[in-house]
Amino acid sequence: MDAGTRDGMLKAFRAPVVKCRYSTVRERTVMSRVEEIEEHVRGLRPEELAAFREWFAAFDAEAWDREFEADAIAGRLDDVAERALRDHAAGRSTKL
Repeated sequence: MDAGTRDGMLKAFRAPVVKCRYSTVRERTVMSRVEEIEEHVRGLRPEELAAFREWFAAFDAEAWDREFEADAIAGRLDDVAERALRDHAAGRSTKL
């Protein structure tokens, strides 16, 4: 996918961030944005859809990696890691 195609696709999916006091308004805004994105995706030609899938898979993986790293740094995974190490030491693990 060339940069022009990717940039054009990204511009089509950008929407202004709306800040508001009431969650119901925010929820409606978010849903309308999601519905708008869904409509755009449904209208993509096969080659555009393939390019979008590729971009979104990379985008989603990077977002997940950032979230996982933030959780690890904040110590939110410590209990899980300690339990896994205890289970392994007790012989309750298998080789991958």
